[in-house]
Amino acid sequence: MSKVDYEKVWQEADKAFADAYANVGVEQVLVGEAIGLSNQIDYSKKTYVMDGLCGFAWVNVGDGRSAWAKWVKANKGGYNDYYGGVAVWSSKFSGDRGQSMTRKEAGCRAAAKVFKSYGLEASVRSRLD
Repeated sequence: MSKVDYEKVWQEADKAFADAYANVGVEQVLVGEAIGLSNQIDYSKKTYVMDGLCGFAWVNVGDGRSAWAKWVKANKGGYNDYYGGVAVWSSKFSGDRGQSMTRKEAGCRAAAKVFKSYGLEASVRSRLD
């Protein structure tokens, strides 16, 4: 395989992340204080409309011994993932502007797709907050 320009790949993935993040459909979630122990919202108190559920997403770029993973650690804030490999949070992409796990997952999937198109290892992981 020929030498890959990791910075160029990252820039392409960053754009893909931002496009997916901005354009994914997200179900709005109404959040408020319950009336007693019921499942009804007390509308006399402040309520919020959230852009989907709050959570995290990240791209795992594979084995930390690879040149790709080492570059991500050195240049984009990657870290050793608890479950193995090197991970980079969605917040390291310029398009991440909120807390919506749905948006973060969509962005990370788009970035991972770009990485994979260059033969680079990438998978997406997420969790609710």
